[in-house]
Amino acid sequence: MSTTRRRASLLRAAIPYRPYSAAVGSVVLIALAEDVWHVPIDDRSRFLILLVPVAVSAWLGGIGPGLVGLAMSGIVAASFLPPRYSLRIDSPGDIVSLALYVVVSLVFILIIESQRRSKRALQDREAEIGKLNEDLNRSLSATEDALWRQKRFTSDASHELKTPLTAIRARCGISQSGPVEQDELMDHLAAIGRAAEVMTTLVQDLLLLAASDEGQLGLVKELCPVANLIEDALASVDATRHDVQVSVEDALVVECDPSAVTRVLVNLLQNAIAHTLDAGKICVVAKTTGSAVSLVVSDEGAGIPQDQLGLIFDRFHRVDRSRNRGSGGSGLGLAIAKAIVDAHGGSIGLKSVLGKGTTVTILLPCSQPG
Repeated sequence: MSTTRRRASLLRAAIPYRPYSAAVGSVVLIALAEDVWHVPIDDRSRFLILLVPVAVSAWLGGIGPGLVGLAMSGIVAASFLPPRYSLRIDSPGDIVSLALYVVVSLVFILIIESQRRSKRALQDREAEIGKLNEDLNRSLSATEDALWRQKRFTSDASHELKTPLTAIRARCGISQSGPVEQDELMDHLAAIGRAAEVMTTLVQDLLLLAASDEGQLGLVKELCPVANLIEDALASVDATRHDVQVSVEDALVVECDPSAVTRVLVNLLQNAIAHTLDAGKICVVAKTTGSAVSLVVSDEGAGIPQDQLGLIFDRFHRVDRSRNRGSGGSGLGLAIAKAIVDAHGGSIGLKSVLGKGTTVTILLPCSQPG
């Protein structure tokens, strides 16, 4: 509990004692004025002095303590204390004066309470305006960030599509510029086919991410042995130049879309192969971790700089943006992996040490064979 809250609690706890203390203080003030300072105190002055417990109680505690203060002042005014220090009530005029004092005290209490409520309402409005301002700033910041990402995404997508389109146009132009030998023509057609394949893959990746944004990946889940998923992924990549080590917990099964999860593993394996020197070690480990299946792909590659780790799952992000598609890929692999894992209700994380390697960990909800 903070110091301010502790003090507020102590003040609230002490409020019932203030009317009594303030009333006694008023009487002490009257006694000091008459006996020590020899100041004559008439009934009007006594009434004013007796407003102290009312004001103190009402200001610090509200209407309830203020009424208690009024009651204590009334007790003092009604000669509960020795006559020398109390009001003399021995005529109808004194009773009228006492009644007037009570009315004035009540009005005083209500005025103070009204001020307290107005101040509290103003503070609440200021706090609400401050909160709205913070929410607006956060919304504007999020909108600005989204617009920046969308602009970068559009720019990167245009650039990625421009590269194969340029290759297609160039090959077509050469082929149409004059007589071409059969072998050269076949070479041009093969290059055009490769460029078209690149475009097709890129468009499919973009469509998958768009479907993910709309929550419409259309996953078809079934119980799959994890060993089969890893085996299918390894069959889809060329890892012959690397030392690939696989460790899978016995009878490990996960409910997933097998083609989607295999695609995730293929992306991770391709990254590990691309950034690990020949004969380097790549490990694939699958085991149960709590209530989830843990799939870990680690390598002994170049690693990723620390300032890049927060961007690694962004679309079109490359650690080395100078690399082309042939060496660095489109920068969509990890974004797609994250979209697929998220759609399965899992999580994906990445740790990397520059010069030592990278480890990617996937957690998927665990399923036991039926």
